[in-house]
Amino acid sequence: MKQKSCSQYEKSKFRNKNHSKTISITGTTNNITRIRPDFPQEVKIPAQFRRYLWEHTETAPLEKIITRAFTYGDFEEIKKIYMLYPEESYRIVKKYQEIKRGVGY
Repeated sequence: MKQKSCSQYEKSKFRNKNHSKTISITGTTNNITRIRPDFPQEVKIPAQFRRYLWEHTETAPLEKIITRAFTYGDFEEIKKIYMLYPEESYRIVKKYQEIKRGVGY
């Protein structure tokens, strides 16, 4: 009896079956939900926050600046970002549960 040979595509499909965690732009796939940014507008990065935004040079999305400041910043930096963007900071801290410091506490 001759065995059937699998194509290369079928082998890779079988191999990657449990490792494909993709994020769909329109909704959910594999129980992963993408959080849409509330503040996608590009703003100039303040000098003291440039070290937290290694992938951007001059401008970055406002939500990313605030999130990184609350995640990695010290007390003075958190205070500064809250003074610059009070309403946005409060909404972002409430939105992301992994932020455990800042105006939410």
